[in-house]
Amino acid sequence: MAQAVNINQITLRTLSGTGTVTLASPALPAALGPLAVGASLTVPLTLNVPATVTRFSVTETGTLVDASAKTSNYSIAQTVIPQIRTYREPSKSVFSGWLACSPGPFCV
Repeated sequence: MAQAVNINQITLRTLSGTGTVTLASPALPAALGPLAVGASLTVPLTLNVPATVTRFSVTETGTLVDASAKTSNYSIAQTVIPQIRTYREPSKSVFSGWLACSPGPFCV
């Protein structure tokens, strides 16, 4: 079991198109609490995505603390292709990521 899961940083990078994707919420760092074996957490991210961005990446980095108080780092990344928009105003997209704890040094 991970005794504590923390998101320390979320990096957003435009891969196609123009403009900058920004994080509206959650505030970072974010303490998510414990995570049991086989469990998962859904963390909603609210992002400001300009209509001119056609593909971007999200990289989340943070820490896990095990029952022995040992801290380890993690990183999760994925690419997002926003839905096509027909208006010109910047949009606010909601993107959800998740963390799953598998048996190992932090989840036993």
